[in-house]
Amino acid sequence: MCQPDKHSIFFDGGYGVKTTEGWKRLTKREAKGNFEIIESFRSQKYSKTMLSPSDVSSKPLGLRLEIVPQKNPFAIKVGETLPIKALFEGKPLQGATIKAGCTYERKLKEYQATDKDGIANIVIEKSGNQIIATSYKTPLKDDPDADTLSLSTNIVFEVK
Repeated sequence: MCQPDKHSIFFDGGYGVKTTEGWKRLTKREAKGNFEIIESFRSQKYSKTMLSPSDVSSKPLGLRLEIVPQKNPFAIKVGETLPIKALFEGKPLQGATIKAGCTYERKLKEYQATDKDGIANIVIEKSGNQIIATSYKTPLKDDPDADTLSLSTNIVFEVK
């Protein structure tokens, strides 16, 4: 029987605005005239869960924003470092803040920003399901409903 080694999820969070009265789930056009707009955005989220080791665990899937382990995450032990690469549209993303920890933790540890090659080194501090995450904002062109595209992505895998 064939089993998947990973799966990915894409969620389009739609549009939102930050106003002087707080966050609203409205497009910029819907909010205009009713609220003072501070910021408008479109939100997209990506998630990749690695279920088992495979030859492709260190290869990108082609997600718009993606975290790619630079070695097999299932071979990592507690206390060791996992190098990861952050990619935006397939290219290394410099300056991305990486957060990581166990999935059950309320607050993830913040790591240094990625270098010019999109690389950051994550120390695995505990066993269990790990999550490594980042986000990125980029200006939107020709979208009357938002000025910014707000992307977030994560990767989840287990360390025994």
